[in-house]
Amino acid sequence: MSRSTPTTKSESQALHKVFDVASSGRLFISVPGADIHLVSSDANRVQIDVFVSSPTENEALSFADQVMLRVRAVDKQTVRVESKSIYQDGFFGWNTSEVARMRLEISVPRSFNIDIQAAGCDLVMDNLKGQLALQVAGGSLTASRLQGKLEVFGYGSMLDIDGFEGSKLTIATSGGRLTARRLTAPKIAITASGTETTLSDLEGVTDLIFHSGSADVRGIKGPLEVHSTACACTLHLATIEDTQLEVSGGELAVHLARKAAARVLLEGRTLFFDDAFSFAGEREAERIDGHLNDGKNWLRASVASGAIRCVAA
Repeated sequence: MSRSTPTTKSESQALHKVFDVASSGRLFISVPGADIHLVSSDANRVQIDVFVSSPTENEALSFADQVMLRVRAVDKQTVRVESKSIYQDGFFGWNTSEVARMRLEISVPRSFNIDIQAAGCDLVMDNLKGQLALQVAGGSLTASRLQGKLEVFGYGSMLDIDGFEGSKLTIATSGGRLTARRLTAPKIAITASGTETTLSDLEGVTDLIFHSGSADVRGIKGPLEVHSTACACTLHLATIEDTQLEVSGGELAVHLARKAAARVLLEGRTLFFDDAFSFAGEREAERIDGHLNDGKNWLRASVASGAIRCVAA
């Protein structure tokens, strides 16, 4: 398998490793501060190329030694890539010219399990299938065309996930920004705290929890639960399957297609239900109970504090 090449003249290769592995194996990566680009291939091999922003190969090797970079195959099932933090004085050196940058280019078999602990880096993943467990602190994650089982934990990170299909999807993030689209799984669970969240085209049984921050959600197919606390949340629904909404502080705006059909029950002190809807039932100040376009699937909403607004899209 051929080596990758440096992308700039000021970048030198510090390491090139190739391991023959089983297709159902596992790759573990913990190299704080190193950018990671991970892709799949048709070969039963893990190839790892490490580059450092140094003008010579000797300096690149010296830096890899300094951070105690260790790349090894434990057996045919497990490959580990580990180092201590690139930032010797903690994370206060992020994005400064004084710190050398390390970049990992890695290819794995098309079906392979991945476990990554990333900090202060750009993590890029494309066309991977397996049990994927990602922890991202600071920096960014850009992921596309993933399959299998996906767990993402983010802390102050920019997360962008475009395309997932598998058995289970879990995302939990605090701070930063989350953008996710084209997600399909029997069970989708997303928790965002103090995060700018944008979600679209989700298919499955979906559970969304928002604490503060903001959220914009659209293109939902399947039963839906939304728990919103002190969050500015907007939900766009073209059709309704069984939907449960809980609001505590902040506002949840539900934009419904005029032709959407549902069995509606809204309860709380601050409710708004658009007169433009074809609704039959009882409407009181703190309770709205009836049918929207003779629908049978439930649209339930409860408001402990804050407000919920249902408006015609």
